[in-house]
Amino acid sequence: MSETSRVLLVEDEFLLAQATVRALRSKGWAVVGPAATVAAALALLDEEAIDCAVLDINLVGETVLPVADALRERAIPYLFLSGYSRIPAPRHDGVTLLIKPVRTDALMTEIAAMLSRPSELAE
Repeated sequence: MSETSRVLLVEDEFLLAQATVRALRSKGWAVVGPAATVAAALALLDEEAIDCAVLDINLVGETVLPVADALRERAIPYLFLSGYSRIPAPRHDGVTLLIKPVRTDALMTEIAAMLSRPSELAE
């Protein structure tokens, strides 16, 4: 974990994204994004150093799974924050899924846990 952890936020709901940005910054973490599309998220992933990511599953009708796949390939931990009650791809089973609406303290606790443990995603 770097001195200031960098969290990629992929969320297409503006108000939720802004609230999450404020919460992340209040913990002293740097926010990369928020990205509202898969293309924007993948571009940020290529351009920025990322320590972990928070991913909304449905982004304006497209699935975030290409971003999750890219994170997994790079062994960067991530979690899903979604209105869906399950992850729509078995290859991501076992990844934390928080159901919206989620309490801010619960989300921050999960992010802190991701940042504090070594990644188990590398294949």
